[in-house]
Parts: sequence; structure tokens; C-alpha cells
Amino acid sequence: MNKICKECNREFSLTIDYFKKNNCSKDGFNNKCRECQYNIKVFTDVGYKYCIECQECLPKNNDYFNTNNVNYDKFNNKCKKCIGSRYTNYDDECKTCKECKEKLPRNKNNFHVNNKRKDGYSSRCKNCVLNKDITEFNLKEWYESRTSNFKNNWNYVDILWLYNNYLRVEKKDLLSYFDNKISYKTITNVVYKWGLRKVEKNDDWSKDDIEFLIINYPNLSQDKLQDRFKNRTWHSIKTKASKLNVHRSKEMLFEINSESHKGYVVSEETKRKMRLSRRGSNNHNWKGGISPIVIRLRDYTVPWKMESLKKYDYKCALSGINDGTLHVHHLYKNFSDITYEVFDSLNLELHNDMSKYTKEEELLLMDTMLEFHYKYGLGVPLTNKIHKLFHKEYGLKNNNYEQFKEFENRYHNGEFRDIV
Repeated sequence: MNKICKECNREFSLTIDYFKKNNCSKDGFNNKCRECQYNIKVFTDVGYKYCIECQECLPKNNDYFNTNNVNYDKFNNKCKKCIGSRYTNYDDECKTCKECKEKLPRNKNNFHVNNKRKDGYSSRCKNCVLNKDITEFNLKEWYESRTSNFKNNWNYVDILWLYNNYLRVEKKDLLSYFDNKISYKTITNVVYKWGLRKVEKNDDWSKDDIEFLIINYPNLSQDKLQDRFKNRTWHSIKTKASKLNVHRSKEMLFEINSESHKGYVVSEETKRKMRLSRRGSNNHNWKGGISPIVIRLRDYTVPWKMESLKKYDYKCALSGINDGTLHVHHLYKNFSDITYEVFDSLNLELHNDMSKYTKEEELLLMDTMLEFHYKYGLGVPLTNKIHKLFHKEYGLKNNNYEQFKEFENRYHNGEFRDIV
């Protein structure tokens, strides 16, 4: 579909490339073409674009125009040269310093490394960064405005030396100048107030190193990784892996690295004592025994739950998946029924919170709850959705093994396919 411009009487395709949108118009576009509307050259071959300031026809890409999502073609109307920045692809081996305008080879000898830039180097050359004129920042006036406490710790001669040499010298030379009496963190806190920052960092990872890290970081031990990267600390290796979005595997996270505990099996009595040592007033989250008794009683059944999960390989017994919401379903007797039976057997009155019971009674409740759970057999792990669906179908009380078998058959026959 075409349209004739009301001003120049030329016929163009009725698209956003030739006419600006106008919701008040019948066809949804302006009556004047873009060239007549702005009185500038707009139309050119596919893949090219006119700069509205210098009227030069340039390739329409990020090398000549900055991106602009507001504009119809997603590029700025002014070229980079008119805005004030240089073209990025005028030379593959050289780069022009933004400050001194000198054309230099693009390498680490002339430019600081800056991974945030497109070409990986800073926009200013090293000479411009190091030869920053001190008149741009009135250091004497800044020092006089400091507190007396600051002046007692720093004299002006040291401040002047630090201002002129911070970007030139290494960390160890900075610390040795101050006889290691001032920490590097204190020095950088002062320097950052002047706007000085070291751009270049030790991030010169080769492609082989990065590829090795991506493949082996999830499953390789810390010792082997440090043997591979001998000149790097463990912290730098972890930081680089985090930037590459590479993480340790579950096996490595849960692996026991301590040699003194390898092969050591903790007895059930020791486990029970360890649980007791972190209960009640011994726990750092203790708030005077205000937790509902149901929560505490369920905590006593953790070993029974873990054995039930282990029996089914930590997966749902019906769907065979683990979505992180597994619940252990009681097969032969509900939790509430077991709870009432435990209290009846111990001749204890059921209260709302655990503060009503002594430590001896609490210990007795823990052992008896666990004993009765094992008496009625292990449970069945189910996902949260399937577990809720079961109790929706069969209620929350008087559930038994026959109900679960019936529910299992209905599930595998596809009766709940649209629900779960």
C-alpha cells in the first residue's frame, strides 16, 4: 500500500520508514513524508542512514550511530562524530584517545583495560590518565577544609605525593611509602574523594583459562583448581566463575573436605544429644517457649521423614520428580491421631505450647513420637500439589493405606491429569 506526500507529491510505501505515525489521520500516518516534515535528507538505501546534523550518509549500525529505542529505527538521528565521540571501527588496530585525540595502537601499553567498554579498553590513554593536571582539583583548598583530626594523621606533603603518584605506583609501593602504618583501604578511601580510580585490574584471563574454568569449576576440587591457576587466589577464581555464571555442583557443595571427619559415623544417641543441645532455651532463636506445640512435635519426627525420603530417592512416589516442595504423607495413621495416642500413653495433658512441659517431659515426648511413627511404618513423599489433592479427595482425618492405594490408581489412570 502506497501513499503520496502532500508536499512533494512523491509516492512512498505507507510504512514508518517514510511517514511518521499520526493517530488522528485516517490511515494512521502523517500527510507529509519525513523529508518534507523535517526539511532534511532522510531516505537512502537499505542499511544506511543520514545524520540530521552533518547530512552525511553512513552505515546504519552501532559503529556510526548510538542506539536509541525511542526512535523508529532504533538508532539516534545524529552520528557519533556529531555527538562528540569517534567511530569505533575506523581502524581495527588503533584507537583515538578521547582527551588528547592522539591515535595510538590499541593495546595494554597505551590504554588501561576496561571490560565495560566495547573494545575492552579505556577511552583515555595512559598518559592522559597519569598526567592529570593538578589545577583541575584544588588540593590545597581541599586539605585546608579537612578536620583537625584528619590533619593530625595526614600532612600535606604526603597528600600531595599520594595525589601525584597513586595511579603510577603499585600497592606495595604505596604501603612502603607510609611504612605500612596506614592500610590500603584507608588510602583508597581518601583517593576516591578526589575522583581517582585505578581502571586496570588483573583480569587478563586467556580463552583457554576461561574455557577450562567453565568446564571444570562445577566438579573439580579447590586444590586442583588452584594447582591449575597457580598465580591466582581462590577468591579471584570464585569471582571469575561467578561473572561467567558458573556454579559449583551439588556434589561438590556437600562434599566433606575435612580429613578428620571422613569415615566417622555419628551414633543415634549422639545425634539425639546434638538435637537436644540446640532445643529450647539453648537455641539462639529462643523466645520463651511461644511456639505452637504442633510445630515442635513435627520437628521430633525429622529422622522418620528423612528415612521416608531416602526410601524413594528424594522424589515424589507418584510423579517421580522433586520440585522442592516434597511432603511426607502418613500412610497408616494421621499425624493428629498419632499425637493423641502418644499423649494418652504418657498420661500427659495436651497444651498449646511447649512451655507447659518440663525438659524431662519434652525429652520423653520426643522419643515416644519417633517410636510411634516408626511403629506405623515409613511415610510416602508427595509434592505439595499432589498431597493437597489427596486430602481434598479423602479429607484430613481417618486416612488409611487403602485410600492411598485407591488414589494412586486414580492418579496413574490419568484422572487428575488436568489438575496436577
